[in-house]
Amino acid sequence: MRAFEWVILLAAITLALWTMAGPPSTVWQSVLSASIPIGAISLHSVLEGLRWQMIPLYAALLGAAILTALASFGGLGSMGAVPRFAAPITIFGLALAGASLSIIFPVFAAPPVGGRYAVGTTHLDVTHVASRADGQSLTRRIAVEIWYPASPQADDSGTQYGFRGSGFRLSHLPLVSTRAVKDAPFVAGPSPYPLLLYVPSWSGQRFENSFLLSSLASQGYVVAAIDYPDGEILRPEVSEAQPPDLAAPMEFSSEEAYRNTLARAELRVRSQAKDAIFVLDRLQALARDKGAAVFSGRLAPNAVGMIGFSFGGAVAYQAAWLDHRIAAVLNMDGWMFGDAARSGFATPRFFMSDDTPLPSPRDLESSDPTTRSMADLNLRDDRICRMQLAKYGGYRMVIAGTRHVNFSDRPLYSAIPRLVGGGPIKPRRAASIIDAFAVAFFDKYLKGTPSPLLDEDQSDFPEAKLESWSGSNRAALVGTAR
Repeated sequence: MRAFEWVILLAAITLALWTMAGPPSTVWQSVLSASIPIGAISLHSVLEGLRWQMIPLYAALLGAAILTALASFGGLGSMGAVPRFAAPITIFGLALAGASLSIIFPVFAAPPVGGRYAVGTTHLDVTHVASRADGQSLTRRIAVEIWYPASPQADDSGTQYGFRGSGFRLSHLPLVSTRAVKDAPFVAGPSPYPLLLYVPSWSGQRFENSFLLSSLASQGYVVAAIDYPDGEILRPEVSEAQPPDLAAPMEFSSEEAYRNTLARAELRVRSQAKDAIFVLDRLQALARDKGAAVFSGRLAPNAVGMIGFSFGGAVAYQAAWLDHRIAAVLNMDGWMFGDAARSGFATPRFFMSDDTPLPSPRDLESSDPTTRSMADLNLRDDRICRMQLAKYGGYRMVIAGTRHVNFSDRPLYSAIPRLVGGGPIKPRRAASIIDAFAVAFFDKYLKGTPSPLLDEDQSDFPEAKLESWSGSNRAALVGTAR
């Protein structure tokens, strides 16, 4: 809970106890008891911001004030003992409910960044004109959020967290502050920095991994995350009379739904990979432009990496297959689709996964089509991953205690991570492991820095089981697991 939320909680309890002990005996005491709730809620609104989790506490504080006013005018004298004490007890219950909700769904503090640089952030909109199969042009607006190493600022107040939850439960997330300063000057010095492109999940947003991307920026990377604010991904690059809805959720409720999901994923992964490469072209053009305010001369042209979470991992993989400028690719717990999944390529790769067990033969024969389809897809993906690692080499890591959403910011949204899909591992611990291995991987392949964490010693992270593949059909187990 934040400072004024504690003030509101203590004020509600104090007023309720005060009323139970006896009504205010002087005019100033009555005025004070009425002023406390108004002042506390007003200051909280201005300095911190109202949120739905606090509604029971707001009600408790206002109820306590009304109760105190009634007591001061003798309004409680005609009540029996039970009603007179039931009101304060109700206030205590509301206060407890509000405090509990506020703790379970907190306005959490942003995790610390892992590097030596301050972090700046800026926004860029680009328009990609693509060609459809029938020769018609297709225009898509792509939003790009960029984090970069910045000069320290006197006013280092972070920007508002950009992720927007779908639904009432996460409507408080804009109250969270990040550690990135809006439009801060780029860090002094002439050195260019590696560029990382981030692609979000199937229905995700460019802000869904803000804290990992901020941390990467603090360690000497320019990181650009992309998404589609206007829903242009709804329009695929096909000329069918009724093109598929590429933004519709993946569905596995029947064999037909499964086939349609795979077909939509194939179309979408190709389309989004082309968009990612277009953004890469645009950013590198800005870096070559001496008049570009922020990025002129700041991007190393031969040090480009891709990161993707969930379906974004498949897009990152496909983009690396298409464009040889991409020198390293990190897939965070994503199924693979597209040409890259079938034919592979030699670019260094790193697969991170949660520790959900592989499906059993029983799952493949389940009467539930969702269980059966997802089992088939998981086993197919495991085969692709192993075959490509055996042929081309790379890394594969399973983090004990994680679930799929642990590879995003989402587990931070609740003090009880399972309420938002997180695994039993502490969210910040999982985030620190992902951050450490991501930095080690990109440092090795984009900066040429030796990586003991990848190739020698993972003792600081016993939750991580890391396999290193040389490309000679052998895997070396270089990590440990709980």
